[in-house]
Amino acid sequence: MRWKPLCMLQGFACIAVFMFLLVFWLSSEAKSSQNLYKQLRQRRNFELLTVNERLFVEKNQNFVVPKQQVIPANSFVNEKVQTKVAVVPVQNVEEVPKASNQREALLILTSMRTGSSFTGQFFNQHPDVFYIFEPLFPFHDSCKIAVEKKIEVLEGLINCNFTALKFSVDESLYNAQQLLKVEQSASNLDHLKRRIKNLQTCKQSTICFRQSTKALCGKDFCPHAPSCSKCKTVPTMTQIERKCQEAKLVVIKSVRTCHVDWLSKTYSRTGIPVKILHLVRDPRATGLSRLTMHKGLGNATHEMLGNCQIDAKNMETRQAVAIKNDHWLTKRYMLARYEDILSNVAQFLDDVTEFLTRDSSVLKSASFNLTHPEVTKWFKTNSRTSGASIYSTSRNISKQASKWRKTIQPSLAFSIQKACEHMMSLFGYKPLKRPADLLDWSISLLSPLSKTV
Repeated sequence: MRWKPLCMLQGFACIAVFMFLLVFWLSSEAKSSQNLYKQLRQRRNFELLTVNERLFVEKNQNFVVPKQQVIPANSFVNEKVQTKVAVVPVQNVEEVPKASNQREALLILTSMRTGSSFTGQFFNQHPDVFYIFEPLFPFHDSCKIAVEKKIEVLEGLINCNFTALKFSVDESLYNAQQLLKVEQSASNLDHLKRRIKNLQTCKQSTICFRQSTKALCGKDFCPHAPSCSKCKTVPTMTQIERKCQEAKLVVIKSVRTCHVDWLSKTYSRTGIPVKILHLVRDPRATGLSRLTMHKGLGNATHEMLGNCQIDAKNMETRQAVAIKNDHWLTKRYMLARYEDILSNVAQFLDDVTEFLTRDSSVLKSASFNLTHPEVTKWFKTNSRTSGASIYSTSRNISKQASKWRKTIQPSLAFSIQKACEHMMSLFGYKPLKRPADLLDWSISLLSPLSKTV
């Protein structure tokens, strides 16, 4: 009998040990999760985490990220300033609108200084269009860096989902701030400081270049501001996405998309048929414009060689599939030369309208036409004189197409046309035979484009 109490005592001891081990294990798991969260917060602010890291933290901490508040620009300069993240119950978070199939998408595939900002305004002024200006700005200019992330951002925007874009701004800002701490070159320091300032503006405005999207500058967002640049109201991500989804057409203007093949899977992933407007310009004019923008610094010929190779590859891709009726690019590609747009804007607007409404019940039912009164009003106001800024969207179209011929150095013109010989042949740009041809206005440097192009 004396062994019975002993056994009972041993049983209680076993239970106690088991309970102790269980509590210890649970506390270790909690501590491990907390340590991981702490490490992630130490490595970068919570809002700077990658998508996978955010999902992990949300899953293990049982909360979601609250809607971001506008943060003063100097918050990003001081590393000690930490953004506080409140715990928000899932049911209280404003839901992101679901995707709609009542919308089309157009990507303006182009490069810097090709007249793309001016051309993009024809779309931006239309009330049925949600225009997105340079959403890949947070990324490196190189076509070989962060390709998958760029595609992810484009796919999100086509579907009016700005989450990936927001994360790219956060990450690029963080990376630039870290580089600023170790960079020694004065020129690179100046560049980084400008980049950080621009990315801070992107973050404060929720998206980059918010003032370039007319749909976000209406009376519902800026009731008292004389212009979008003066507007102090910052739209939330959900407001931007809803405004995007109200549009019949989403237009993305990007000089960092590079290759048409990037969009080969967007239709299967988004369900929205993307069309492409491939905008090109005489590389000699583009090279001179870039050299002016860079204040005479850099190698314009080398830079244009890379761009001409990309344009040529995109054209060759299109030509290779022109006879394949089942290819994703068939009937979704349109070429436009900047010089042709300036010479006959009305024809360009008609051609683009036909291109966009073809096989589109959404735009046909909305009677979409790019010659909308708002578009023509903007054009009449902004086509008579050129703006003072190199980034201005105002152009004197009667002089713009041939302006470069008066100011380019003959040596630069010949150097660029030698580097871009193949591209110029594909797109109908004639080479100069002698320096005097630059100022001989009886000589046209454009060949008519084939109807099959």
